[in-house]
Amino acid sequence: MNHSHTGLRGLLWVLLVMAVSGNAVASLAGLGTAISLPCGIVAVLSAAGLITLYIRRRRS
Repeated sequence: MNHSHTGLRGLLWVLLVMAVSGNAVASLAGLGTAISLPCGIVAVLSAAGLITLYIRRRRS
C-alpha cells in the first residue's frame, strides 16, 4: 500500500462528503443552481480523483 497518497485520499473523501451534503441541502432548501452546480462539480471531481488513486494503487 502506498502511504504517500493517504492524506490526499482522506482530503478527497472529506471534499466528496461535504459537496454531496451541500448539494443535498441546496436542493432541499431550493437555493437553486448557484449553490448546487459548484457542489456537484466538486463532488464529480473528488470522485474522479478517488477512482484515479484506486486504479493507480491497483496497478502498482
